[in-house]
This record gives sequence, structure tokens and C-alpha cells, in this order.
Amino acid sequence: MASDTAYNYRVLMVKRVSTGSFHDAFVFPGGVQEPQDPDLRTCAIRETYEETGLLLANPRKSAMPILLEGSSTQTFAELCREHSLELPECVEIGQWITPRTHKKRFDTRFFMLNITDNDQFLLQQLDSARPQLTELVSLQWFRPDEILGMNRRGEMALFPPQFYIFHELTRFTQWQDLVSRGSAIQAGSRVEPILCKRSDGAVIGLLPGDVLYRCNGPVGAADSATAHVDDADLFRTPDTNKQHLHRLVMEKASSGGFYGIRLLKTALKPQSKL
Repeated sequence: MASDTAYNYRVLMVKRVSTGSFHDAFVFPGGVQEPQDPDLRTCAIRETYEETGLLLANPRKSAMPILLEGSSTQTFAELCREHSLELPECVEIGQWITPRTHKKRFDTRFFMLNITDNDQFLLQQLDSARPQLTELVSLQWFRPDEILGMNRRGEMALFPPQFYIFHELTRFTQWQDLVSRGSAIQAGSRVEPILCKRSDGAVIGLLPGDVLYRCNGPVGAADSATAHVDDADLFRTPDTNKQHLHRLVMEKASSGGFYGIRLLKTALKPQSKL
């Protein structure tokens, strides 16, 4: 979607109801893979349709008027079969796994679909998108810098995956660049944050590549995210540390998610051989 700033696109976010797993949080549309979903991409497109009414597909021209009416009571699978819908190619931009200290855990893949100027069927649906009220309160479109600014000011809580993806998106001000380089938006092939609480109350999310990160938890502690972690090490910054940092510094929000998230990431320069 067009924007009046340096960014010429916006990203769809939905606000969950207060009774769900991510109560009152802004997240991306999505849900659990069902038996009828042949793959995760189809699952993402189906869930988006069920939650927002946006049918992310490429139908035959003859079927467009019927589908744009928006009055169909058919399921996503029925629409696909009846109209031989061709699903668009989505770019996978991350895999995030809930930290092991959480009772309810998810293994989530994130996909990105660019709606370009040529996607007339999709563009015509944007104004008619509506939230599924049993699961959502609202849906909104945000610029990357806009949503990060709201999080920084304490106006919108985010979870680590959403923050990280938006942080990556700030590298691209034009949707045209996202089309050609969208696969570059990845925190890594698989991200399972390790959450540690710092003495000043901040929550530190250690990510793969951080000097304190271990695949089974800090210093091999799979079930205790704070075991054997020196508090002083959690205060490290790129300016004071000569080892690699890859972590999030966050303030826990009472309603779920985090405020004021900051990414600390350093890339060590390779040492030359004498």
C-alpha cells in the first residue's frame, strides 16, 4: 500500500481479542495448520482469508466479479476447488519457536506476500477487508518505521518475531526492493529465543549467534533460561563488548508482549593473519 513517507508500502497487522493466546496484541494474520492444508504456505493464505476476508489468490478473470462480491459462505478449500484458484508465491522470512520456559509453545513460519501494482484482484479487496470478530478486534496497515516508533514510545506491545521482522523491513523503503530481495529478511534459519531477566527489570532475549546463546539454553540449561548467566553479561553493549552480540532488550508489557524493544547486534571483523 502507498505511503506518504520514504516507505511506499505498509504491512498488515491484526489485533487479537482479549480472550485469546495473544490477548490484545498486534500480530500478523495466521494460525494453526489444518489437515486440509497441503503445506504451510497454503495454511498462511487460508488463515489470512478466514481472519480478514482477504483472498490472496489469482483467479480467472471470469471468477473475479463473483469473488469480489464478498458474500460467499464457502470455505477457503471450497473456493479453491470451484474456481481453480492459483495461490501466489509467498517468501518465507523466518521460523520462530517459543522459548522453552513458556507452557504454551509454537513453531511458527512467517511468510511475506507483496501486493504489487499489477495485482488488481488483490488491490480491489483491500478496502473491504474486515476482521473475524471471534478472533480479532481490528486490522490495520503500518509502515515499518511507524510500528517500531509506537513500540519504542510504549504505545504498542510487540512480540520478538514481529519486532525483528519489522526491524529487518526498515532496510527496504520500496516494495519493489522487497520483491527482488525479500528472502534477505531472515533472523536465521531457526530462532528459539532464550529469555533472561536482568537486575534492572529488563528482559533480554538471546538469539542465535550471541556469545551467551546455546542451542539448549545458556551453558546447557535447557529448562532454566536464567541458569548460570552472569547479570553483568546481560548489560553488554556493542560498544563495551568484543564478542558477538545478538539479543533483544525489552520491557515486559502487562497485557502481553514487550515495549521499547531494542536489537543489539554486532558483527566481529575477521582478524587478518600476520
